[in-house]
Amino acid sequence: MFPNSEFSDSPDTRTILYGDHNENERQTVIHAGRLSMIYENGSIRRISIGKTEIIRMIYATVRDKEWITILPEISEEIIKSDKESFYISYKSSYKSGDIDFSSRIKIEGKPDSSVILSFEGEALKDFEKNRIGFCVLHPIEGYTGNECIIIHPDKKSEISRFP
Repeated sequence: MFPNSEFSDSPDTRTILYGDHNENERQTVIHAGRLSMIYENGSIRRISIGKTEIIRMIYATVRDKEWITILPEISEEIIKSDKESFYISYKSSYKSGDIDFSSRIKIEGKPDSSVILSFEGEALKDFEKNRIGFCVLHPIEGYTGNECIIIHPDKKSEISRFP
């Protein structure tokens, strides 16, 4: 189907079963005050208040010079949770071709419905990249075209619309 290409002709079993080769069948429901969400393979997904989803997913990523996402190897994972809060930490190793990057991720949900994420990383050798850090995915339904406020690092803000 894709002659002389890096693409696969057919999806692997994991993609067929779970819809995405990055999915992890082990999910943990966690809470931060009024917020509920799913922790799965280093990501928090479907952050909701009641039945209203407010964020689809937040995840740490390393993308190479061609924007290809490097799959992390997660280790030293700690998950602690109760009915109103949680604490998660883990180490991620990203290795592919020239890329050798290590990070420590912490995600904390508090009873006041706040969620704090931290990412500390170290390049273990020189490599080209296009992105290192957190990605935040918003739900599409109910948000597309809605007005939003963007606050920049210098604290200036602007009104825009979700694409």
